[in-house]
Amino acid sequence: MSKYIPRYRKPSSPSASGRSNRSRPPEKHEKSQVLVVLARLLSGVFLILLLVGLWYASRWEALNVSRIEVTGSETLASEVQSRTDDYLDIRSGPVRNARNVFLVPVTGLEAYLLEEFPAIAEVVITRSVAGVLAIEVIPREVVAASCQENRCVLIGRDGVAVEYVSREQVGDRVVISGVELRRPGEVQFGEREMSWFQTIDRMYREELGLPLNEIAISLSKDDVILEVQVRMSTGYYLRLDFETDVVYQGEVLRRVFASELPEERRSEVEYIDLRIRNRAYYKLRSQNEETEATIE
Repeated sequence: MSKYIPRYRKPSSPSASGRSNRSRPPEKHEKSQVLVVLARLLSGVFLILLLVGLWYASRWEALNVSRIEVTGSETLASEVQSRTDDYLDIRSGPVRNARNVFLVPVTGLEAYLLEEFPAIAEVVITRSVAGVLAIEVIPREVVAASCQENRCVLIGRDGVAVEYVSREQVGDRVVISGVELRRPGEVQFGEREMSWFQTIDRMYREELGLPLNEIAISLSKDDVILEVQVRMSTGYYLRLDFETDVVYQGEVLRRVFASELPEERRSEVEYIDLRIRNRAYYKLRSQNEETEATIE
């Protein structure tokens, strides 16, 4: 039977283990800390110098807006220039120079001009290295006017009130009455109403050749349109239903004219009622009752 003899294991060297676990010398650790602090200090100084340099650059007059050019509307050009100057002065301060061509708050300026000028539908602002601030304005297209007696407000194609004018200044635009006037910049009519009114203006005035003078609206207490009267300069008017397709009502009117009311008889007419679908009625000034028209 063999006897177990344990193997001899050489003990590990204390000096080797000490080298592996030993930290760096104190003087090297202190030097690294000093370098980190110095790097942070230099970074802070560089950042401060950069900010100071940018501040002085923003105040450099050579980079300020030297000229404001407004295109798109000769009537608004001078006033837009003046308001832009005022806006840049207001937005400038000790920290920010809004007159610096690169620091002009373009988005804020566009919003400011649109609020100040309801006659403007859109503003596009560009800047150049030469210090030119170019402002292109797209005027709001006026297609109608809403009036109460002699006081009117012009209405853009999008239904926004543009400016107050007198009845004489409305010109040949279609007049819409029966509603409270909104202030310029506010929405006078919604998209559906404007589409309806413009279709009347186009179809009834241009296609049918009617002497359209005014569109009078009757509202409920909840401001719901109950009836629309299209009044002609010759004295008679049309009674329309706002919930019925205005083009369909125009086609019915065309048939009534063709079958029973040629142009020579229209001076006798008081009104034509197109509110009931598939039917039409008219009343002559000399009669007390309506007559149902043939619309086949």
